[in-house]
Amino acid sequence: MTDISATYDEHWDGYLNLYPTKVNFYSIGNRSVVENLENNGDSLTKAREVFHWIFFLNESDCNNFINKVKIKNFDLVEKTFNHDDKYQYILQIKRIDKVGYADIDDYTLDLWNLAIENNGDYDGLETSVELEQKIVSKFSFSTFLIAKIEGVSFVLKISASKEFAYFCVRLDFLLIRNFLV
Repeated sequence: MTDISATYDEHWDGYLNLYPTKVNFYSIGNRSVVENLENNGDSLTKAREVFHWIFFLNESDCNNFINKVKIKNFDLVEKTFNHDDKYQYILQIKRIDKVGYADIDDYTLDLWNLAIENNGDYDGLETSVELEQKIVSKFSFSTFLIAKIEGVSFVLKISASKEFAYFCVRLDFLLIRNFLV
């Protein structure tokens, strides 16, 4: 027989501990970005520019943050002032990074923590979908027949690419004939 018990949890500690932390939410958001890239054909193998937005209450905190991220090789894209918002200083930075599942949390959570240390709010990232270019070659495997008829050396190239067959035979003849004579 199983005993079941219940206790009153005035502060909802048992329930709230099941809820994702702020770090978990950022990681979930990052996963969503990566899945979106993949769904749009990105293989996630190319490093690319990744842009980040961070908001600050004052210019001093914003400047401290800038100095710290420059050490981490981030470039300042834009720093703007908006007197109508609570976070009046808006910062955009960028760096070339990979965006795979194993990579993205490392630098975004670092920036998020650094923003908190400088009284800022890390708003997120933006990047581009990078598609792999497929090189389609009209050339295929070929068979070479080298012959010497009446003192003239030539190469016959038998190729599945018929449209280039004559050109290839002629080119091969010119390149190799000097070695056969």
